[in-house]
Amino acid sequence: METSITKLSPVEYELDIRANRDALEERIDQALRKIRPSIQMKGFRPGKVPMGMVKRLHGQAVAYEVVDQLIQETYKAEVLDSPEHDVLGQPTIMKLDYEPDGDLRALVQFGVRPDVVLANLSGEKITRLTHEVTDEEVESEIENLRARAASFDAHDQPAGEDDFVVVDLQQLDMKTGTPLVGAKQEGVAFYLGSDEIDQQAKNALTGTTVGDLVKFNIVQDEHDHEHRYEATVTVVQRRTLPEADDAFASEATGGRVETFAELKTDIAKQMRRQWDRVLRDKLEDDLVRHLVDLHQIDVPPSVVDLYLDSQIDDLARRNEGKLPEDFDVEYFKDQNRDEAERMARWMLIRDQIINQNEIAVESDDLDEAFSDMGREEEDSGESIRKTFEKHYPNMIPQMERRLENKKVFEWLLEQFEIEDQVWQDDRD
Repeated sequence: METSITKLSPVEYELDIRANRDALEERIDQALRKIRPSIQMKGFRPGKVPMGMVKRLHGQAVAYEVVDQLIQETYKAEVLDSPEHDVLGQPTIMKLDYEPDGDLRALVQFGVRPDVVLANLSGEKITRLTHEVTDEEVESEIENLRARAASFDAHDQPAGEDDFVVVDLQQLDMKTGTPLVGAKQEGVAFYLGSDEIDQQAKNALTGTTVGDLVKFNIVQDEHDHEHRYEATVTVVQRRTLPEADDAFASEATGGRVETFAELKTDIAKQMRRQWDRVLRDKLEDDLVRHLVDLHQIDVPPSVVDLYLDSQIDDLARRNEGKLPEDFDVEYFKDQNRDEAERMARWMLIRDQIINQNEIAVESDDLDEAFSDMGREEEDSGESIRKTFEKHYPNMIPQMERRLENKKVFEWLLEQFEIEDQVWQDDRD
């Protein structure tokens, strides 16, 4: 057997495997003799089927198994076990030229870890968004809670600006005004107090009572086309909000707080936590993109494919273990390859930061993480740690990975010049 390794690019190599017929035949004969004792055939005692017959019946299948095993063994010996190559991703057989009783030629491509030289980050700037939760935001969230806890009572008075109007909705032909077949919906609700309701519908429905019939146009669909409707009012409901008092605070939180003042404090605390998470994620995403732009590293295609395959597997898991029937795998990979390559490049940079700075997660780091969880859950960190070790042991490595990432970003923030900027709502 002959082998050679060719460098195709800084991160991609090709293993060339050649074996002549005689070398393969010896391995195939050994494999056939190994399975001969287990072959049973009428007219022969167990294990006594003639070798010629064994070869005729199983020779081709065994030959391909031998070739596959030979390729795997050779790849392991020449590549995986060699200190010359730091392999990343899975190998790909690019060519397999073999027919039973013939010679073998196989080409196996594999990727290697590129040399990553971290850029000098001194003078590099990054914007960190900040946000202070306002009283107005807290009041708005309280109003949302009250709206979700509102009661609705049907009445026979004209529909007011804070009422729900339920209608049977029939679409009409825009030109003739005749009802369109199959275009009727029953029980369609319009909240007249919503800013999102079409103004023509709001004007037509305001002041109606049960049994009224009104017509109006609604602008909808991506082309902003107008559609004509006829609505028959079936129910008018008045919305009643709960009082903003201590009883509401206790009810809205399941008894977690007792007073309305405590509710406002609790909401502000939760909103600050949410903002902290959102803006931290934004900062980390910006750091990753900045670093990737600074390091134009070659990435093995096999590593990019691993990222894409993991995304597809995740999609299948979230869809009861299977992909949607109309899911186009190749189109998905083509559309997401650039971003997958960016993430692969980031992981190479991240690994270099960890190695170069000897970043590691210690037992004390896990203790602190569990203590933080304990404070949030009003439990002891030790108790939560025991729960994880007993019921969720597979989640502990995930925690270690997150803590490791946290240390990486802490190191990065020390290297960059941070420019704080108050977050602005683009909708303003």
